[in-house]
Amino acid sequence: TAMKIVGINAESARTDKVILTIDNLGRVNLSCPTQADIYFTTDGSFPTTLDGGNPQSQIYSTPFSAASGTTIRARAYTSGKTGSSVLMQTTI
Repeated sequence: TAMKIVGINAESARTDKVILTIDNLGRVNLSCPTQADIYFTTDGSFPTTLDGGNPQSQIYSTPFSAASGTTIRARAYTSGKTGSSVLMQTTI
């Protein structure tokens, strides 16, 4: 059974929340109900768009593996809206 951890959704002017799940192979999957672009980090830093100033930020495209103790932070961005709330989860 996949574990599901859900970030908190803010007001409607914001992009929908990011949803993090761990699949049966232990890979991290990130999704957003509105098909927004999801940016994430694996060092615990704040995720920004690629031009947002954080060189550790990556755009999510496929599931990825994360070692135990990795702090993943993710935020969804949609053009014309404020980014979603930041989801933060440390893998176990």
